[in-house]
Formats: sequence, structure tokens, C-alpha cells
Amino acid sequence: MKFKEAIAKAKAAENKRNFRQTVEMVVNLKEVDAGKLTFNDAFRLPKGPGKPRFITVVAGGEVGLKAKPVASLLIEKKDLGQYTDKKKAKQLANQTDFFVVELPLMGEFAKVMGTVLGPRGKMPLPKHIVPFNADPVPLIETLKQTVRMVVKKAPVVHLMIGTEEMSDEDLTENADFLYENLIHKLEKEAQNVKNVYIKLTMGKPVKVE
Repeated sequence: MKFKEAIAKAKAAENKRNFRQTVEMVVNLKEVDAGKLTFNDAFRLPKGPGKPRFITVVAGGEVGLKAKPVASLLIEKKDLGQYTDKKKAKQLANQTDFFVVELPLMGEFAKVMGTVLGPRGKMPLPKHIVPFNADPVPLIETLKQTVRMVVKKAPVVHLMIGTEEMSDEDLTENADFLYENLIHKLEKEAQNVKNVYIKLTMGKPVKVE
């Protein structure tokens, strides 16, 4: 896959906007059973995502104290109840890229936020649940460089590879990394890929040859 050429074309064709545009890789699949095609994972990009990730930590005690300086938002047990308000829950879901939850609070968190986060593919992965009194800082720092790969009963995958301000070389490295991880999740690997496009938030897709 010649990602670098497609990335350069996509960036060159787009007029400068008054906000930082995301660069996305769109992978269309073939010969797959869309009804059974479901996976949800997260990958640390080798060159980072190019913009801050919003990490919400749900924890108390020592875990909360350690998380507070590095998390975007800390929610303690006493604060979870406010998110039974669906409007607040949706606002939190929309602004958060990743949730890190302390294990003892996972049941209550799922009860409060599950119906909102589930359809969005944003429930914490098992590897994002922190054991009681464990240090959450390494996980939080990793998630700041991470993107999520979610496929849910559709033969297309949208993956953030960075932002327009990143170099073509860094975006290419991220694209190669995510593409390799994606095809290893497919039954026939690269043979299940119909085509791949690169696009900016407001730009037109450019096919990867």
C-alpha cells in the first residue's frame, strides 16, 4: 500500500481550515459476513495521534489520587450518580476518547453509562480496567497516544491516523501500523480488503494505490 502518496495528495488538495483536521484511513472490506464482523480494540500509534486524547478516569482512593494529575477528568464514586441524567451521560461520552475504570467501580459504572457507551463502542476494554490500588498512570499515558479500532456489523473501517499538521512520514508510519493490525483480524487478511482511502475531516477521499 502506497500510503505516503495518498496522504500527500489528500493534504495538498485541501484548503486550510480554521481548525486542525483529522487524517483518516477508510478501509472497505469484501467477502466478509458483515453481520458477524465485530471487533473493538485499541492501538498505540508509533507516532502518536497528533492531538490530545481526552481520558476520563473513574476511580477513588489511591488510584484516583495518582490519576488526577494526568487524567483529563476524574470521576469519583460519589459523582457517578449525576450521569444517570442521559444528557450529561451523552456529553461525557462524546467528549471522552477513552475511559479508565477502577475494578471495584466497574459494575456501577456499567450500570450508569453502559446504555450510552455501548452503541458508541466506548465501554472500557478489559485492559483499561485498573485493579484495586494499582498505578493507573502508565495506562493513561499510553492511551494519550492511542486510537480505537471499532468494527460493528459493517464492511468498512474508519481509522484515525493523525492530524494534518503531522509530517507525511509520521502519518505513513501510523497508517502502515494500523493497516497491518487490521488485516490480521480478518479471516483472509489482505484478501478481504476491497480498497483503502485517505481523507481529511472536510476533504475528499484519495484512493491508496
